[in-house]
Amino acid sequence: PLLAPLKEEWAASQGRGGGARTPFEYFCTQVQQRLHVVLSMDPNHSHFLPYCAANPALFSCTTVLWLDEWCDHSKTIIAQRILGEEVLDSKRTNLGPLLQYIHASQAAKGACPRHFITLLQTCHAMYSSKISSASGQSSHLQKGLLKLQEVSQTVEELQEDAIKKQAVLAEKQQLADEALERITQAMKKSAERRQEVEQLEGLTKEEQDKTAEEKAQIEKELSEIQPILDAAKKAVGSIKPEHLNEIRALKMPPDPIHDVLNGVLRIMGNYDNSW
Repeated sequence: PLLAPLKEEWAASQGRGGGARTPFEYFCTQVQQRLHVVLSMDPNHSHFLPYCAANPALFSCTTVLWLDEWCDHSKTIIAQRILGEEVLDSKRTNLGPLLQYIHASQAAKGACPRHFITLLQTCHAMYSSKISSASGQSSHLQKGLLKLQEVSQTVEELQEDAIKKQAVLAEKQQLADEALERITQAMKKSAERRQEVEQLEGLTKEEQDKTAEEKAQIEKELSEIQPILDAAKKAVGSIKPEHLNEIRALKMPPDPIHDVLNGVLRIMGNYDNSW
């Protein structure tokens, strides 16, 4: 997928008279036309000649610009980037031209731009050391003042927090008093309800005794009626289907049969006594 756009551009270049025979050759041509690499090398360095001998393409495939010395404007720009504009623009010193003069005075002894960079870095390190030493006491006092401000702010925050907590404590105390009052009232109502429960238990016991007496009376009555019910059940059990068919065939049943069946229907909830 990455080579598809490259192949399309290569095919389009063929129509415009492009000289690339393959997509790879077209890619190499585009890189050579659009990618530019700058190498900055120091001819006085001990590794310069070995590197050049090991890489002949540095001379055969590149454009070499020999710069023996930088101009004053370039030195000023480099000094500004290394030392900073605050150091160079100081009204007490004219540091930039002074450093350029020192470097120029050593040109006869082989001073090169790399030595000028080293001079700027050394000067910057010395300046930073002096500034940090001079500002050490001021920084210490500033830190002490910040600590005092932090302590004062902490005290104010603690005071505000104590006031808030006092208000919360008063609110909690009021809630606790209200809860205690509710508990007292609840205990009082509980005692009253306990008395009511005891009274209800007494009434319930009386009702249970009364119910037990009535139950015993009913059981006694049932024991007297039970023989009658057993006899009636036995009599009903002796009725055969022929007897029912005989009664059903009567156009006008006798009064005893009519009264018995009428009573049975009323017991079953049917008040229609028509034959």
